[in-house]
Amino acid sequence: MLPAMMSWLAASMALLVSPDHLRLWGNLAGHIGTGFWIVAAGAAALFALSVASYRRLEISAAGAGGYLAALKEHGGGTAIALALTGRLALTIGLSTGILATSGFVFNETFVYWFPNFGFAFLYLAAVALVLCRGYGLAERIMTGLVAITLAGLMVLVLAGFLQTGQPPTPDDRPPSGFGAGTVFSGLLLFVGFDLGIHRREHLRGTGAATKMMLAALGMTVVLLSMWGAVSLAHVPAPRLAETFIPYTLAARQIGGQAGRILMGIVLIAGTGCAVISLFSTSARMVTSLAHMDMLPRFCRGSARRNLWATLVLAFAVAAMMAAGAAGAPELEVFIRAAFVLWLLHIILVHLAALKARVAKTSAAFRRITWLTVPSAALTGAGMVYLWVTDDRRALLSTCIFALWSGGAMLLFVVRLAKGRKTSPAV
Repeated sequence: MLPAMMSWLAASMALLVSPDHLRLWGNLAGHIGTGFWIVAAGAAALFALSVASYRRLEISAAGAGGYLAALKEHGGGTAIALALTGRLALTIGLSTGILATSGFVFNETFVYWFPNFGFAFLYLAAVALVLCRGYGLAERIMTGLVAITLAGLMVLVLAGFLQTGQPPTPDDRPPSGFGAGTVFSGLLLFVGFDLGIHRREHLRGTGAATKMMLAALGMTVVLLSMWGAVSLAHVPAPRLAETFIPYTLAARQIGGQAGRILMGIVLIAGTGCAVISLFSTSARMVTSLAHMDMLPRFCRGSARRNLWATLVLAFAVAAMMAAGAAGAPELEVFIRAAFVLWLLHIILVHLAALKARVAKTSAAFRRITWLTVPSAALTGAGMVYLWVTDDRRALLSTCIFALWSGGAMLLFVVRLAKGRKTSPAV
């Protein structure tokens, strides 16, 4: 029971401690200043309401495919296409970016003569091989990597609070403070907290996935809010807001070279657990949709692994890195498109939950259900604002439309092919 619960928690937290998310936390702290944790806590509370919607969908389709079956019933193929393309885009885009980051960290912190992308390709290959062996081994490794990441961050936080050194060099530029942009960007701090919803082979019907989502949200807010506060105590806010490596600047100020090395371990471990979580989530989702006859039979895999999905994802990420996408501005737009699709998916989860019928629910659960409308509205407002204010909105819109329509076309073709096979001969 406990190992399975830990795997669920690790699956929900793995992406939240990735290098990309740590950068978002540092930038947000730099933009807002000491009150940044209010935005983080508000975003976590908003997504906690979406946990109730996930739970409602799970209960309504218990034994019939879980939340994906309920999403299909109440949202149709459009909602499934959005969920699928959002997960795949997030997996390919973020994996490409953070694997490249881990390669640079390994080169600059540990072995300067080792090629940056050589490490990234080897790391990707290791993740793919482990997942080809089976989800069980991969998720045990993921749990260990999450533990290493959290332990490293806690050591740095403690050292930062105990350190009595010089305060950061003053900067005449004050933080920009609270604004619509910084407030809504807080929603991105928790992208991927719901990845554990696809783990359904253990503790079926206990609500473990949704309970661990809440635990992951709470632990992330507490730990990374402390990390943000420590970062502000050691690095001027404008530098945190502008840099792509706020975590490294803070760690070096806290612990010098030892702090830099510890942060390097955190970033490499955080990359590994995030990529394993993304790959296993996408592979499990492909398996579920294939069993629901929404994808071809060869996509089914098994309860232990999905070789086809894992290898396709690995080759896609490898191709992105080989083409030089890592670090390119277009990759950042692709990742932002995946973030928008993820927020759209959360909105559809809320709307589908409103239509789902659940018998014998508690009064507290029914009260929370009524909050799904304002929760969906706030999430939608944030999504629209982030889209409207994006400096490359045309390209972002193209990416979103291409991804979503591509997924819808794939599902339509599969459905059409299955219809032809089952139609009686004339």
